[in-house]
Amino acid sequence: MKVKKDTQKNIYLGVQLLRIIFSFHILILHCINLEIYKSYIIKMIIKKVSIDLGTFFIISFYFSYNNFTSSNIIKIKQRFIRLLIPYFIWPIIFFILNIFTGYIYKRNTIKFKYLYYQFLIGNGIHPIFWFQFNLLFLSLLFAIIILINRKRYLSNLFLMAIVCYLFINYSNYSLLFLKYNDIAFFSTRPIAFSFIYCFIGFYLFSINIIEKTNKYKIKIIIICLFILFLCINSKLSFYLIIINSLTSTSLFILFLIIPFPTLNNTIFIKIIKQLANYSAGIYYLHNQIQYLLDYFIKSRTIFACLINYLLCNLICFFGLKIFKKSNLRFLYI
Repeated sequence: MKVKKDTQKNIYLGVQLLRIIFSFHILILHCINLEIYKSYIIKMIIKKVSIDLGTFFIISFYFSYNNFTSSNIIKIKQRFIRLLIPYFIWPIIFFILNIFTGYIYKRNTIKFKYLYYQFLIGNGIHPIFWFQFNLLFLSLLFAIIILINRKRYLSNLFLMAIVCYLFINYSNYSLLFLKYNDIAFFSTRPIAFSFIYCFIGFYLFSINIIEKTNKYKIKIIIICLFILFLCINSKLSFYLIIINSLTSTSLFILFLIIPFPTLNNTIFIKIIKQLANYSAGIYYLHNQIQYLLDYFIKSRTIFACLINYLLCNLICFFGLKIFKKSNLRFLYI
């Protein structure tokens, strides 16, 4: 199941563009002061971050299909290394920085037990690593299911996705997780949602969605746009997981198959690839950068978020240059 080399760059360029849009959108949600803006439309757009996160899960497992289904243990191991290095190292760095700044400014520091919680559950010091925790947990789960039954793994994953959907909609889902403390609740509650998105990405690759939509590209684009219009304007909160799944899937397919013209070696493509390359690093860093920016820019406006985004890109750029030949490069990409 291979995509022709001459079209692969153009096909994946749309996905890279989507990653840039969503990484900036998530940064805005975490860093902006919404009270500054009176517009309901602006607030609504900024708060629709669940679509971004769902799409990131789809992207991650779509492009990991071959790694999981092949017998190449090295590639599977490399995926876990890529996820584990930032998962452990960034919290340690932030913990040390917190102790250092606490000593200078004579303020309370984070207790060591929260670093332990961070490693255990992806929350405690740096809450946004709930996403990384879900990726790690579900990557391990997918690998085990595929290893157990290499002939029927797709059917088994589909059944688990159905169970997750039923569990979310027909049980006291939030009440169940509220039995745990807030730290554990924050990271474990999204697992069932995340599994559904991961399965969607996995399934789309398994059916070779690019090839299947090639003959009907314009029609599929129109259908995706129509679904997006319906989902965004839908008020059926009970079926929120279906609506968000359809929205994320439609966005992913739309940007996957948009027919970008051949623009080899243009500045546009280089900028898109460069910015998309750092989307993970921006996600890891943006909250900490915002804390520093608050000393210089008092109002958390969209402009301040743009400064934050550019600073994150610069850090990732130089970090990747320094650690390009080391596994520490995964701190930035």
